[in-house]
Amino acid sequence: MFGQKNYPDPHQEIVDRFLEEHTPYESSKPLCFDLRKYSQYIREHNITDPTAIPDEVLDQFVLDEGIQAAAR
Repeated sequence: MFGQKNYPDPHQEIVDRFLEEHTPYESSKPLCFDLRKYSQYIREHNITDPTAIPDEVLDQFVLDEGIQAAAR
C-alpha cells in the first residue's frame, strides 16, 4: 500500500468545534464582570475552589451600568 495515511488531528477537531459554537465574525457581548479584581481577590484569599465564594462577594465584581457603557 502506497501513499500517506491521514490521521485526524485532535487539535483541529477542538478548533472546528469552537468555531461552530462561536462565530468569529460577530461581535461578542461585554462580560460585565471585573475579572482583574476577581482574580486579585482569589489570590489574596488563597481560594482554590471558586464555587466556595458566596454570591454576596461575587456581586461586588459585577460592573455598574455606567462602567459598562463606557467600556463599549
